Amino acid sequence: MFPQQQQSGPRGNPLNPEKMARIKESIAGYLLFLKEKYGVEAVMFSFNESDLGINVRQTAREHAELIKTLGPYFASKGLATKLALGDTSDANPIDFIKPAMKDPEAVKYIGAVDFHSWRGCTDEILAQWRDAARELNVPLVIGEGSTDAAAYRYPQIFNEQSFALYEINLYLRILSIAQPLSILQWQLTAD
Repeated sequence: MFPQQQQSGPRGNPLNPEKMARIKESIAGYLLFLKEKYGVEAVMFSFNESDLGINVRQTAREHAELIKTLGPYFASKGLATKLALGDTSDANPIDFIKPAMKDPEAVKYIGAVDFHSWRGCTDEILAQWRDAARELNVPLVIGEGSTDAAAYRYPQIFNEQSFALYEINLYLRILSIAQPLSILQWQLTAD
């Protein structure tokens, strides 16, 4: 068994506003490299689970500001790359996307609404995600689908019928209520 890591204080790092010019250049430079070297243009960009702070931590307002900052910058560099709204750690922080949804300058650069399905959620929350995507007229994507982000730590869980049934139930509820374009399965194995 793996020891639990204790987190003291908030996770992740906020973006330093004084370094935003360099942050924009760095991200756009990578996207341009993909486009020019490999002929691949990224459809969307986001910081993974920034509501939680996996690597980058943002408030809802900072998330909206980042969309308004990166969107036009990408366009000025000839990139069609849009921003994913949300990409949240689970479905429950629905309020995280509301400032960007209310900002016409941010809305122009939103390519999809995105949440992860960890830890489950209510039918009401799923309906709110569906409605957000419909209001913005963009697809809803489940960027990481499954029920337990730590399942790889105890791989025997993948052989448990209850684990599979819980995940099937969650996916059917998501498909029925939220009606996403896609659920991207996060992991099927312990490695």
